[in-house]
Amino acid sequence: MSIPIVTTPPALSPVNSFFPMEPETPQDRVVDENSLQSLLEVPSDIDRVKDLFWRLEDLSSFRPTPQQWHNQYLPLLNVYTERMKHPANKQGISRFYYACCRAPKRAHRTKVPDAERQRNRQQADKDACGQHFVALQHGNSFMEFQISEEVKNSTHTHDIDICNQKRPPKKIKKILGQQVAQGQKPGEVYRQVRAEDDRIKRELLERLGAQYIKYKNVHNWGKKYRGNYKDFRRIDHSVTWEEQQLKAQEYLESEGWKTRRITAVFTSYDKKNKKSEQVQSSGLVFSESSRLETLCRRGFLTLMDATHKTNSLGWQLYTLMVRDECGQWIPCGHFLTAHHDGSIIAEGLKVFREWTGGEKGWQLAYMLTDDSAAEQMAVRRAFPAKEDGTQPVQHLLCTTHSERTLNRRFCGEGKVKVRRCMFNALRTRRTMAGCRESVNHAIEACTSQKDKEYLRKEWLSNPEQWAMAARQHSCILLQVRLPSYISLPLFITIVGLGVSQTLILAISSLTYFDI
Repeated sequence: MSIPIVTTPPALSPVNSFFPMEPETPQDRVVDENSLQSLLEVPSDIDRVKDLFWRLEDLSSFRPTPQQWHNQYLPLLNVYTERMKHPANKQGISRFYYACCRAPKRAHRTKVPDAERQRNRQQADKDACGQHFVALQHGNSFMEFQISEEVKNSTHTHDIDICNQKRPPKKIKKILGQQVAQGQKPGEVYRQVRAEDDRIKRELLERLGAQYIKYKNVHNWGKKYRGNYKDFRRIDHSVTWEEQQLKAQEYLESEGWKTRRITAVFTSYDKKNKKSEQVQSSGLVFSESSRLETLCRRGFLTLMDATHKTNSLGWQLYTLMVRDECGQWIPCGHFLTAHHDGSIIAEGLKVFREWTGGEKGWQLAYMLTDDSAAEQMAVRRAFPAKEDGTQPVQHLLCTTHSERTLNRRFCGEGKVKVRRCMFNALRTRRTMAGCRESVNHAIEACTSQKDKEYLRKEWLSNPEQWAMAARQHSCILLQVRLPSYISLPLFITIVGLGVSQTLILAISSLTYFDI
């Protein structure tokens, strides 16, 4: 069910397009049939080399230079992947260990149950391929390849077509990704490369093992290289986030919007170095005065959700929404944060509470969010407990996201009864006693002790947050049960923050709030 809402953003300065400074598509970047082979720098003997390394019988006749091996041959051999590298010894010889791309995976820590992990390992061992070789790099002179007798007397357990389907050559990925990052549209690059009526190009792709390239591959490769190799002709890639934030604030204030910059310090744990460090996060809060009046008047039940990928800086866009007298959901306030942490979210909520008049202004009773620990902590900090110890705000969790969590956690035919009992507790039960009874039935149906502890800790301890039975006393809370999501055209003006060279970009998109 779609509920249309028309909101008016601040007036935009006249610009030719949303991205007026984005470089136009130059003609010399088109991947045509004449430039594809030259861009890939395909060696003349690539067919012979690919056949040699597929059979792995005798590689003594193949002695390329290190530059030729690492830049020309290896990026086109999609069958093998580098597993280990040893630095040069006293004689100046470096060792590279290469294994088939379908070789057994290394043992690693996992949260998969023992029974499932054993079954997955048996399937992986069944399909594993043990072909491998060692490459010796003699300084900058030449490469030498060693093959064990066991490998010479064995063959691959799969067809080469399997590798071509799952793992296109690295050089193909790099070239096509760079073309997209330089301004080409992924669809154009894909059509030019996969020209079915061009026999020469089709044969070249088949020789290189790239005949199974799909449009989504070209799109993803271009996205990766665009992030790694940013085009600094765009202003938002050369201007710091501090300058963009300042210009955004200046523009919003000139249009009559209230703004405030916020900062917070939180503790982040570095898994790589295994230590904790203090990180400072920044944000920008903005809203209109009329929307703040709506928040103060109708903020008994407020929805809060974050939207990602609205700007090139990767900042999270949080939105507060309430239902007005006409039954329409109105975005009342927004704030952008550099990190998804409870400290900076709490600072944003405190600003809205101050703008609406403090304790006598925004009378929040129910906050509905995703199952995010950071958002729950932020609400507790922004609306602390009263003197008698009671919590003024009850936190409600999105039922749709709760269903997804249950489907993900208890997937498979062996856990059908567990899912059925939990869905009854989530959606069907009308009393808290019946809800807890269904959860206890789900715990009894679990075969794993770990799953039983999970249900007791995460679900049985707080049914007031996720169960529909806890919302039967309020007609307002029951009104947000159906539909399962509300589609809202959200018009927000974001100035700067890496989304436009003119520092003005109107976002007209659908933001989904799963209730």
